[in-house]
Amino acid sequence: MRIIRDVQRSPGWVNMLRMICDPDQDVVWRVTVGDPEVRMSYIGYVKRYDYSAREYSTLDNAPEWVKHRLAVLNMMPANPNESVVRGVGRRVDHNTFWIVEPEDADGIDA
Repeated sequence: MRIIRDVQRSPGWVNMLRMICDPDQDVVWRVTVGDPEVRMSYIGYVKRYDYSAREYSTLDNAPEWVKHRLAVLNMMPANPNESVVRGVGRRVDHNTFWIVEPEDADGIDA
């Protein structure tokens, strides 16, 4: 766990987060879309509630705000340098995304 924390605190990692959000105020999730499951893990600094990893059996079972952000990012090329939408997230590759949780989300399962 220490290695992950050290990477998360590195200037390069923080700069990547700053491209999509304010890492000191926004909650950011790493989302991997499989066939058919969706896995989410917390990658930011801000804590609002329990940040245990989440897994959904299908995308239909994920929170609405997650589906909306993935819909926007799916229109982007699978290139992290070109696939940044401030306040929404970034597309890392075909199946991996970083998404910003909206402030009005009522928890991860909302």
